[in-house]
Amino acid sequence: MASVAAEMSPDGLLLNGRLFNSPVPPAEYRVALGVADRVEEPSPPAPYGHRNDQIHLFDEFGLYLIEHHAPG
Repeated sequence: MASVAAEMSPDGLLLNGRLFNSPVPPAEYRVALGVADRVEEPSPPAPYGHRNDQIHLFDEFGLYLIEHHAPG
């Protein structure tokens, strides 16, 4: 079983030695956590050319990240 070291501080979120202190695209989290086990889109499909928020689930770690639909 893999593990994740996580720590919250006034400086931001530290995941496996990498500090996140501002919104970043999911690819940035892959560096610290690997690929999400699954990605859910909890709402009805967005109109063509748009997309809804996505939830990236890291089941093994018990973590989820909500990706805002705005471009990163």
